[in-house]
Amino acid sequence: MKHGTPTQQLDLGAHSIAFVDEGRGYPVLCLHSLAGSLRMWDGAAAELVRHYRVLRCDARGHGASTDAMSYTVEGMAHDALALLDALGITRCAVLGISMGGQAAMHLALAAPHRVAALVLANTSAGALPDAKERLAQTKARIDEIGYERFASEYVASRLADGSASSAYADYLGDALGLGSQRYVATLCSILTQDLTAELPGLHVPALLVSGTADISTTPERMRALGALLPTCRTLELEGAGHFSCLDQPERFIAGVLEFLASNIKDS
Repeated sequence: MKHGTPTQQLDLGAHSIAFVDEGRGYPVLCLHSLAGSLRMWDGAAAELVRHYRVLRCDARGHGASTDAMSYTVEGMAHDALALLDALGITRCAVLGISMGGQAAMHLALAAPHRVAALVLANTSAGALPDAKERLAQTKARIDEIGYERFASEYVASRLADGSASSAYADYLGDALGLGSQRYVATLCSILTQDLTAELPGLHVPALLVSGTADISTTPERMRALGALLPTCRTLELEGAGHFSCLDQPERFIAGVLEFLASNIKDS
């Protein structure tokens, strides 16, 4: 096991995914970002579990999950649906950040009847015009300085200045555990997503959370995502970077709890 959070394993044949299932009440599924793990939700889950049943899982190849044949965001959404099936959960709210937000959108598009509400933090619909260039730059940077230094740069750039040192150390540990090959393969899928044509037909209540200091998914890109979704609210966190749930945990969870309370009470 690559991190200290006690997990269970769901065997999916070609690979297994690690997950935590805690609390009681309406289910809320939490999906983490690239190179992270389910423990990035530790703080949020401590509050959510007071009101809901909280499910967290490590994406394939991340955290305590095992290697897989592919590292697509669609595959991660498929794994999340398999977890819901294994636990007998027919409907839930889904909270996803960055890569996890894309996986949450794939899940909702594949099975809209299974999703009562979406929280999409620091994410996008994809369709980036510079996707190939960004991927090439990432590979070149890893070749130049090595993956260990690259991972340190990556995590530092995604957390806002002044974030808790423990958040940096934990995330860096998860990023180092992922390794360069899995990082690049997963990043390739993230950058080449294009959900722009499908999202206007997704009629699921959504909360979009952005950070003003996010250099990866800027507030402008979050607003572009919001323009595609028929039913959404926005929450912009001043000073938060790409990992907004770690940079502004109190304000993040307050907004999420308010949104969930108003959107899943009758589900």
